[in-house]
Amino acid sequence: MISEERIKKIEDLTRFWQRDLTVVLENVHDPHNLGAVIRTCDAAGIREVHVIYNEFGPNSEEKYVGKHASKGALKWVEVHFYKDIESCIQVLRAKNFKIFSTHLNESSVSIYEMDFTIPTAIVLGNERDGVSKQMLEYCDGNINITMFGMVQSLNVSTAAAVIIFEMVRQRMATGAYDRALDVSNAEVVSKFSDYISKARARVARQDKSVMEDFINRLINSKKE
Repeated sequence: MISEERIKKIEDLTRFWQRDLTVVLENVHDPHNLGAVIRTCDAAGIREVHVIYNEFGPNSEEKYVGKHASKGALKWVEVHFYKDIESCIQVLRAKNFKIFSTHLNESSVSIYEMDFTIPTAIVLGNERDGVSKQMLEYCDGNINITMFGMVQSLNVSTAAAVIIFEMVRQRMATGAYDRALDVSNAEVVSKFSDYISKARARVARQDKSVMEDFINRLINSKKE
């Protein structure tokens, strides 16, 4: 049904999953920027992105984002949409995330002085307004990217990439990407099963029982 090479790729995808890292995008309407951030998250093992649209924008409909953002990455990164900030914050707090905004002020801390090995959610705003005052009230702190030129800001997708891969650098040093596939963990098994189903979406749709049997046999083989 699925080649051994493909199964190994999905196994690695699940092993590299950073369950306690996520990104929040507040009113980022440009689908190219959104797609770029999602692709970067996929590359870093971040499997969930939170998108808030509480103001009108030309591309603020969920269906538009799904159509124009990177389809390859969207297959592996789950995007959650919110119409208000509070709903998003509630979800993040329930998962014990520390929330940091990308906002430059006198109290902001360089990303190179942060500890990103803890459960972390990074909030990025749009290029025009940045992170809103309302969102800043919910954040645990502000971070900035140390720069050495005249320009003191980056495109949102570029800023996201710089921050995300500083997270990756720190976590690689702690072995966070070296974990084995833990099939005793229900959350990991659920994610692995979901990825296998997505890899053969047609089979999963046409005969759910066949796919479930295949997944169960595959997981049991990992226990041996």
